Amino acid sequence: MSPAERVIVRTADAVSGVEYALPCTVSWVYDGSPVIMALVVDGIPTRAEFAALPEPRQASVLSIGRQVRLVG
Repeated sequence: MSPAERVIVRTADAVSGVEYALPCTVSWVYDGSPVIMALVVDGIPTRAEFAALPEPRQASVLSIGRQVRLVG
């Protein structure tokens, strides 16, 4: 990538099912090993859900009645 080039950085959180997109412009690039670049956010970040999470279900406790000791 070269300076002044536009890019969209996307990242996702798999646990919450959310994706973030950040529109950026490349500010500078160091073409070495490793390559390093500076990005400047130049737009409005967006947040989108990529998976509908199921509603949590409440576990019901089964009543087994009065407990009796069989061995004395």
